Amino acid sequence: MLIKATKCTIIEWDAEQGRAVVINPGETDRLADKLAQPYVDAEMAVEVDDDAAPADDLAEMRAAYQAALGKKPHHSWDADTLKAKIAEAAATEKPDGDQGDGITAHVLDENGEPIDPPAGDPNDPPAEIADENGGADSAPAD
Repeated sequence: MLIKATKCTIIEWDAEQGRAVVINPGETDRLADKLAQPYVDAEMAVEVDDDAAPADDLAEMRAAYQAALGKKPHHSWDADTLKAKIAEAAATEKPDGDQGDGITAHVLDENGEPIDPPAGDPNDPPAEIADENGGADSAPAD
C-alpha cells in the first residue's frame, strides 16, 4: 500500500520488501498492507492512489535528481519532493555551473575591492611574527 505520513514519522521493518521503511510527515512510501492499515486507521497516514505518481515518472525524476545534483536521491522521496529538491538546487547554483552553499566570503581592500588571500599555508604565522620570535622553527631562548 502506498501511504503518506501525516502526523508522525513511521518506522517499520517491511519483511515483504526486505528493508526498513522510514516515512517522515509529508513523505510517501510503500508499506505492506498489514503494516500500513493501522496507521491509516489511526489517521497518522493516508492511503495514496498508486496512479498519483507513476513509477516511470518517479524513475525519471530520480534520474533527473542524480544528473542535477550528482548523488542519488533518498529512496522515500516522491516525485514532488524530487522536483522541489531539483528546483532548490538550480536556484542556488552559481553562474559558472559550480554548486555551493550560496555563501561567498571576500576580503576587501580599503576601496572595497576583493583581494586574493596570501599565498602559503594558512597555518604558518605571518613573516613579521616569525622574525620577532627568531624564526618559526627556533626554540625559545632561556
